[in-house]
Amino acid sequence: MKTGVTILRFLTIIILSVILFSRHSSALTPEEAIRAQTAYEKGVQHLENNELKEAKSYFITAASLNYPPALFTLGELNLKENRPATALKNFQKAASSGFPRAIFRVGTLYAGGIGVDKDLRTAFTWFEKAATAGHPIGQFYVGQMFLSGNGIKQDNEKAIHWFRVSANQGISRAQYSVGHMYYMGSGTPQDHKQAKIWFQKAALQWHLQSQVNLGVMYYKGEGSEKSAIDAFKWWDIAASSGHEQAHNFRRNVAAQMTEEELRVASRLSMDWIIENHAIPHEHTDLTHSLEIHNQLNQNNRQ
Repeated sequence: MKTGVTILRFLTIIILSVILFSRHSSALTPEEAIRAQTAYEKGVQHLENNELKEAKSYFITAASLNYPPALFTLGELNLKENRPATALKNFQKAASSGFPRAIFRVGTLYAGGIGVDKDLRTAFTWFEKAATAGHPIGQFYVGQMFLSGNGIKQDNEKAIHWFRVSANQGISRAQYSVGHMYYMGSGTPQDHKQAKIWFQKAALQWHLQSQVNLGVMYYKGEGSEKSAIDAFKWWDIAASSGHEQAHNFRRNVAAQMTEEELRVASRLSMDWIIENHAIPHEHTDLTHSLEIHNQLNQNNRQ
């Protein structure tokens, strides 16, 4: 199963790489581009069949023609082989063609000191290049570095700018960060309504802290009227994924609610979980809402 997940991850990367390649293939002649893409596609086919040795051989052929997706994929394979210095070289070659995923990957290696001395300033330079090229996680990382002041002068206004750019591409961590900065009034005037909007966007993607924060805002009446039912709903959803703070908040608010309010709230959370369960996430307490719902229904019949 683990091997299957690994292969699936590589295939996802490959699909994205092929989509992006058309933007960065001008350095190849038409004949070279066809040869490189053919070799690359054969490598993908072997990868689908878990034939890593054969796949790598075709990727090397495509990479020898400076085909960015192949160089990038080889870099990922090099990392799995614990050959980070070789991975860095392949990522840098792909990055020199303007390949956003490779540009971002170089940044991660410098940030982590993987195959190269750790250098946050250099990492920021690569992340900024990736962000400018439209890489959504690169945009988030630039925002994070401006927020923390690691590798670059701290600047909340630039941080929220890049978080917002990334958030608009659907990155839940960035959506949470925009919401948090609106909530705190960091880099922007405090605005609880805007904070709630961005927490909501992230919460819909199972971002746990955003779900917890939504519960807090409903409980306190920040950005909307107070609602113990909605507070319980979001804390129950977060608790279903094992968020300890959400467990405690849910227990405390439940003690303040009527049986009817608990019945409504638990039904709302269960409906939401069932409707959105296909979205990737982790859960350890999925049955809690159903147990409450069933218990309250039983009490109502007695």
